[in-house]
Amino acid sequence: MVTLTLVRYGDLPYNIDYNPITGDLLFVHAKVLEQLLLRGWTTIDRVFRIPATLIQAGHGQRDLARLTLPELKERAYLKRELGTYRKDRLSAFVLAGRYTTKCVQEFVALRHLRRHGVTVPSPLALWLHRNGSRVQAALLLEELRDYEPLDLELARARRALRERPEQLDRIACALAEFVARVHDALVHDPDLFAWHVLVRASRLGDDSICPDDFALIDLQRALVLAWKPCCVRRARDIAALFASIDDDCFPAESRRRFLAHYFETARPRDPWRPIFPRVLARRIARWRSRRKVREALQLQQDIAQEVSEPSVTQAS
Repeated sequence: MVTLTLVRYGDLPYNIDYNPITGDLLFVHAKVLEQLLLRGWTTIDRVFRIPATLIQAGHGQRDLARLTLPELKERAYLKRELGTYRKDRLSAFVLAGRYTTKCVQEFVALRHLRRHGVTVPSPLALWLHRNGSRVQAALLLEELRDYEPLDLELARARRALRERPEQLDRIACALAEFVARVHDALVHDPDLFAWHVLVRASRLGDDSICPDDFALIDLQRALVLAWKPCCVRRARDIAALFASIDDDCFPAESRRRFLAHYFETARPRDPWRPIFPRVLARRIARWRSRRKVREALQLQQDIAQEVSEPSVTQAS
């Protein structure tokens, strides 16, 4: 008999303060409520017809678009799922909490992390429409301003940080505290890639860099656990981060500094700490065999080369 679920899936829990308005609009932030109602964006059909200036990513069933509406003062991103089917419906029936859709799962993770002091985009609206086992959903997110992807910022600052190893140590410690803050909030994010971790622009070279200078996006696969993540889940998250950063931008010494500070902050008495590096190494090797990770590493190398070329030309 199942008496305790280890994972809380992304259905809207009963204790969350959401405000059903009308139609499929289950949650809306007060600052955009009037604008959405005036446009009649209360059903999934209307949301799918919202004009978007730029489709940034997506495939046949999901897309990500940036909204630039004159009346919407907040810049926003719209995630739409055209038709998601429930996965593993037997487990969803047995366990407390049923898997619905990635938009809902991300919404729950965002609200949870914000309550625990982790910088993430603010949800502005959530739409959900069920038709049997088929689920359609959309999520409107506020854009984080003055933030850039961590991997690209490290690539641009690679040459400068090489001459300041003490600053790399500060970055490693601040980043370790940020990841520890995510795990202490009982969140496991298997997509903790460096391009999903944002850093405030121009803060990498600042001596006072801190965990509050980092942010996290794209939490559609994040899970809120019943207790803190185990060794394997921690290794999977950190491996995704390490694998997606080029070794020249974040060298081995910085990674060791990260791990040392992470365990001091998150789990000083972790019994699995001696075997953690081996588990982490296997996970990193697995991630680096993926095409998207190899492409990200190549992009970092190209950016670092472009930044260093002017200096080489000037010196010659």
